[in-house]
Amino acid sequence: MKWRLASRVLCDKKIPPRLKGKFYRVVVRPALLYGAECWPAKNSHVQKMHVAEIRMLRWMCGHTRSDKIRKEVIREKVGVASVVDKLREVRLRWFEHVKRRCADAPVRRCERLAVEGTWRGRSRPKKYWGEVIRHDLAQLHITEDMTLDRKEWRSRIKTCDGKELVLDEAIAISKTMTKLIEYWKKHSEEGVSIDMLIDFDKAFVNVHHSILYDLILAANFLNDKEILDMICQEVAEEKIRKENVWAFE
Repeated sequence: MKWRLASRVLCDKKIPPRLKGKFYRVVVRPALLYGAECWPAKNSHVQKMHVAEIRMLRWMCGHTRSDKIRKEVIREKVGVASVVDKLREVRLRWFEHVKRRCADAPVRRCERLAVEGTWRGRSRPKKYWGEVIRHDLAQLHITEDMTLDRKEWRSRIKTCDGKELVLDEAIAISKTMTKLIEYWKKHSEEGVSIDMLIDFDKAFVNVHHSILYDLILAANFLNDKEILDMICQEVAEEKIRKENVWAFE
């Protein structure tokens, strides 16, 4: 249901894929993994979650299976890690929380419970949570004793979503927000004449087209219609001037 409610945002072609990925990680994936730390998940359950997630990511990027784009490429585009790895992470985080409790805690006493008088059929025994945890520990090459060091444990089980923000991207974001803050400050000052604001707006939009594009995305995300209309008008006028150079000579 969370996906249905958020599909208008996640499937909007005007929103950048990375921003969709952040929205997905905050809204959709927590609902998908709610209570997953206690699941004795079978391979069939994990496969269904994996298929459901990759279908949502394809919709977000506007792709279908017929496009024959690899899953890794789609995940890198939106910056989202595999739900299988995230499922293992939340399970091991809960395991660490349980192991750090004292032996008399209710959550630890449940480990020593033994059910008697039950009859088991001829099929395979039911999969238990402890069995899943042992498989996770073997897969990551870690032991139960490592839960005593929380910092080391968290670093070993953590699954990062895509690549970390590189320095160039961080600088670009900070420059864009600095220009927007300057605009807001200037237009909120008292005693500023209209002519001064017109000159400031002309200097504000007199930048490289790549910076204008970043400003448009930021203004659209912040829902600042005044800045958005002004920049879009400047872009449209510049395009008209380039197509009709003879009229401005």
